[in-house]
Parts: sequence; structure tokens; C-alpha cells
Amino acid sequence: MGYLWLADILAGLHLAWVAVVVFGLLLILIGGPLGWKWARSPWVRGFHLALIAAVVVRTFFTYECPISTWERDCRVLAGQVDADGAITYAGSPVGRLCH
Repeated sequence: MGYLWLADILAGLHLAWVAVVVFGLLLILIGGPLGWKWARSPWVRGFHLALIAAVVVRTFFTYECPISTWERDCRVLAGQVDADGAITYAGSPVGRLCH
């Protein structure tokens, strides 16, 4: 059961990462002209840029995201594979939702 929870946490982390990058960009682009102070904050923009840079740097070294690899390994250890070896999300509503 521990590997299943860990896999769900990793899937949620991955979803959150993508959401912050995509929606963060939209909110920064909208918030700048509207005068939202947080949208012009160097901390917010630096954090957002660091998330994007991490993805770009990762693409130079490996094809698959390490979070995806760890999640898949945890799902295999939790027994969430079918007869063909494909990952299933049976018993994992969080995993199904995140994917």
C-alpha cells in the first residue's frame, strides 16, 4: 500500500509541476498589465523560470521525466500492472485522475 500512495503522490507532484508552469505563465502574462504586484515579483518569476529551466535541462540528458520513471516503478512495485506489463490505475483514483 505504501508504494501505491507514493506513486499517487508522485503523479500529483507531476500534475502540480505542469499546472504551475502552464497556468503560472498565463497568470503572469495577465497579471503584469493588470498591475498585480505578485505577477511582477522577482521571486515568483524566478521560481517559474527555474521550473521551466529544469524541464529544458532535463531534456538534454534523458528522454523521460524522472518523476514519471519513479511513479512507474512504484506502480510496478504496488502491483498495478496487467498481464501485458502495462500500468493500470486500478484502486488508485488519484493516479487515474492525474493521468
